[in-house]
Amino acid sequence: MSTNKVWNGVWLLFIAGLLGKVISAFYRVPLQNLTGDTGFYIYQQIYPLLGTATILALYGFPSAITQFYAEHPREQQNRLLHWKILTVLVTFSFIILGLLYWLSPVFSNWMKDETLTTVMRQSVWVFLFVPITALLRGLFQVNERFKYFAGSQVIEQIGRATIIIITATLIWYGALNLSSIGLGAALGSMIGLLLAAFFLLLNRREIIIAKGNDTTSTITYRQITSSIIGSGLIISLNHMLLLLLQMADAFTVVPGLLKMGISLSEAMELKGIVDRGQPLLQLVTITGSSIVIALVPSLTTHHLLKERTKTIQTIKRAIHYCLYISIGATAGLIVLMPEINELLFQDRQGVTPLRMLSLSLLFSPVIIVLAQVLQGFGYRKMIAIIFFVGLWLKVMLNYWLTPYLATTGNALATVLTLFLIVMWLFYLVYRLLPGERPIRFSLKWVSVLFSVIIMITFLLLLKWMDITAYIDNRFLLFLYVMINVGIGAFLYGLSLYKWNVLSKEDMKQVIGKGKER
Repeated sequence: MSTNKVWNGVWLLFIAGLLGKVISAFYRVPLQNLTGDTGFYIYQQIYPLLGTATILALYGFPSAITQFYAEHPREQQNRLLHWKILTVLVTFSFIILGLLYWLSPVFSNWMKDETLTTVMRQSVWVFLFVPITALLRGLFQVNERFKYFAGSQVIEQIGRATIIIITATLIWYGALNLSSIGLGAALGSMIGLLLAAFFLLLNRREIIIAKGNDTTSTITYRQITSSIIGSGLIISLNHMLLLLLQMADAFTVVPGLLKMGISLSEAMELKGIVDRGQPLLQLVTITGSSIVIALVPSLTTHHLLKERTKTIQTIKRAIHYCLYISIGATAGLIVLMPEINELLFQDRQGVTPLRMLSLSLLFSPVIIVLAQVLQGFGYRKMIAIIFFVGLWLKVMLNYWLTPYLATTGNALATVLTLFLIVMWLFYLVYRLLPGERPIRFSLKWVSVLFSVIIMITFLLLLKWMDITAYIDNRFLLFLYVMINVGIGAFLYGLSLYKWNVLSKEDMKQVIGKGKER
């Protein structure tokens, strides 16, 4: 592919991914508003299952299929091989579906909520829709038809969000019971994947498929299983950090709260309250890391050997940009959490654990950037191992902290897990670049600290004025929060610029990188 085509594809997929994440984050707000914290809890308990299916169909298997065809270019137009791949994917999906269906009572027992068995069994059927969507996305990616791949992603998210919001509305009006949110979420995921597949099938003429009936293929089912299923699972794990942490919460938070002697219904509600932080965490993480990820998608060992100085500068710049955004976003979110919580979720419950959870934003965007860099240098399996270890670390920390600190302990467990993961990734970067320091202490960081102090001081001054005492509706609260966010971001960015933390050249690098390519 030409350089322009690569970067056009990268930016198109970046925009689609960002839009998809925004949709995914924001439909949770009306979901919680309409079904309450208990309904939100039910959704969050099954979301790891639905999210896993989505990631397999969007990232894992399509990328593995693309990689597979890159290794076997002569087989790209072999229809028999397409059918073989589809057969392997369908077989894998049926195995996963059967295991999860069978284990649903066990999982719900671990979660200390037997009512989730039915909801989980409704959700596992989504895996049946993964194979065809994943195969089509892989073929479109192989043929460099990025706009159709991106379009399928957005259509899937819109379809899912629409069904979930319709279900939540019916629950609010009393037409459905609260547990139906699980069925609506599962149905939304299935319809989303089906719409994505239908969209790609409508545009199948855009990809090159042999017109003849190929009856032979040298590729065996064992090769396909090893290459596509094995690689697909590893690739998927690299996109599942936040999902893995939510999976750990699903199994450990409610049992931990029950150890404190509270009732199951109260534990469910408390879990739903702390889960409010997930869309905020997801949205800020993807926003903070997306810009810098667009700077480093093509860095490989070849680039490091050929243009070492330029490659190292690009890596350092990406990490620094991400830290600047993460630090400002974390500070602003902690200060404004009561108002943001009330604006989005209609009350100010759980401010302390949500503020604790906000500290995760110091690490989660940086983790995504470091993982993106390391993947380009062949650390894909190692990153998957790190994330998997992070899952069990989160489980253990939840087990120890939640019974003593309630949901604040759960939030603290997330922060500690992400901190240890980011330290591990930085160690790998230091090994990759011996003698180089991606982050070096300098006066710039003092300037960043003062920039944060200026922003926080202004926001606290507005809070001291107690303007919210005169706000009696949600629209005015929305204006108040947006003005605070806008002015805070402006003051922080202006301070960084005035103290030469960010230069005009830096800003042009971020804004104009895609266009220059």
